[in-house]
Amino acid sequence: SALRLFRDDSESRESWASVALTSPSPEGSSEGSESRLVRPNNFVCTTAAKAYGRLFRVDEALALLPWLEDRVQEPADVYLMSTLLYVCAKAKRVREAEALFWKAIPARNLSYTVATANSLMYMYAKLNRPDDALRVYELIKRTGLKCTVVTYGILIKALMRSGQRTLQDTAFEILRSLPGLGIHPGVEVYNQIFEYYARTHDYKQAKAVLRLMALSKPRVKLDAVSYGYLITCFADSKKPRSALSAFHQMRKQRIAPSRHAYMGVLKALAHMRDGLSAVQVVSEMHETGMRPDKRHYSMAMFACVVADQCELAESIIALYLRQGLVPDVALCSLWLRALLQQGKWAEGDELLRRMRTGEYAKPNQQTLNYLLQYQIQAEKWSEALATLRGLLDGCSQSAGGLHGTVSALSFALGVYSSQVTRMYREDFGSIQYKNSDEFAEDVTIDEPQAPVTPPLSTQANAIGRLIRDNNLGVLGLVPDAIPQSPERDLPPPTQLVGRTPTRPSAAALRFLVQAVQLIGGHDKLSLPGDFYIELLKGLIVEGQPAQAKILLDLRDQGLLRIKVDEKNKLSNIESLASRAIREGLIAQK
Repeated sequence: SALRLFRDDSESRESWASVALTSPSPEGSSEGSESRLVRPNNFVCTTAAKAYGRLFRVDEALALLPWLEDRVQEPADVYLMSTLLYVCAKAKRVREAEALFWKAIPARNLSYTVATANSLMYMYAKLNRPDDALRVYELIKRTGLKCTVVTYGILIKALMRSGQRTLQDTAFEILRSLPGLGIHPGVEVYNQIFEYYARTHDYKQAKAVLRLMALSKPRVKLDAVSYGYLITCFADSKKPRSALSAFHQMRKQRIAPSRHAYMGVLKALAHMRDGLSAVQVVSEMHETGMRPDKRHYSMAMFACVVADQCELAESIIALYLRQGLVPDVALCSLWLRALLQQGKWAEGDELLRRMRTGEYAKPNQQTLNYLLQYQIQAEKWSEALATLRGLLDGCSQSAGGLHGTVSALSFALGVYSSQVTRMYREDFGSIQYKNSDEFAEDVTIDEPQAPVTPPLSTQANAIGRLIRDNNLGVLGLVPDAIPQSPERDLPPPTQLVGRTPTRPSAAALRFLVQAVQLIGGHDKLSLPGDFYIELLKGLIVEGQPAQAKILLDLRDQGLLRIKVDEKNKLSNIESLASRAIREGLIAQK
């Protein structure tokens, strides 16, 4: 409505016509209706600028300034200038915003207001320019303006987004000093810091902010956004019990979880190797009318796979397919893992066929890396070599390199692979972690924590119903993948828990040497030095001098490129291998 009061001057697009308003004659006047010309002023132009700003018509808002001053002959006041500055800042029109603040306002002998400075600081915060935001803040202090909670909130946001640790520490110190200045920030200011700590997985700093909130007066309470950031931060920091404790408190305060919060809970359950509770989360989201997206399904399936509860993973994908949705490559890759981990090779081959023919998402490098890993674990050496050849062709054309492929090959090394050994140790530790009654993380949010219990309303019969109703056999892929009894007991995770890596067989070591020969045949690929050193060590200890000689010959002929940080370590193991080869060949003769 405000913009209807203005029309474009046909003679110049940079000027604007006067405003004509028609009003009836005063009551009792003998004259009829009359037209009178209303003189525009700063207030009218400020209102119009706000309207243009909401429509992101920045140029038209800026045209009001010369029109008011040149045509109407009224100098602009600080309120109009502040409005124009805010419009430019919101649209990230840096040149115009800086010209208004640093040149136009001083040229008119106008005094800065805190709202004017806040607008420019807001733009610098959005553009990740913390030094400029600090420059404006110093101007505010120098001119004697009183900073508001908005000022400090914008400044904290700019400093937290800087990526510089010193500035981020400064932001925390500013937040801690606000109560002493008589300023009590709301939960929105705290959420800006929680957002950053969730992104950087900084568990300790998130706890420090929680303690600061607990001391605030009046007490600042967490909202749904706060809990979403905290749950994600704790889960990504590998503090799953802290994440579940925060979720428990959220439910206790009757705050509805967001999709973001549910995603953090699923990550925490994956760390705890708790596939059953992950299925409960998906079921609860459906019951509350919050439809899970692909990321929720993927994380729930991942939790089931790493917990070796693969039947539940099949139930989740069946639920997804029953809704008429097409799984992406991440879901299909996890589905393949669930099948192969149970030894269902026929079903796995059928899934791969459907992916390759385009019925589902096309397999990518990660899908084939999973396939290679399970072929190695099943000692399908010829099939694994065929898969590796396809992977190496893809690795030569991608920027990802050999990282995922070497991780899969490491399973053939057994005890000699530091990666596999660490995986077994972490998997065993996560179960000990979940079952331990002694371990408790300090995550006081609003009150002392009760023992963490599964914070989900869905009962066991709902899980059984999910398994029963979403049998993949109905979809024609897995004839009898899931038992129909809803009362059955799920087996505990057994994939890695309680076991230790085994020594590699002679066939496994020969396969690895063949794999290295294939890698050496690709000019653009380099073998990670740690893997090469561990393989040489395994060949020496397991008494395979002939296979070790093949590797050293490849190096001598320049056919194998090694990416290594510690060259002394590499030369030492190669010298040891050469000596073992000489001694081994003499012994054989």
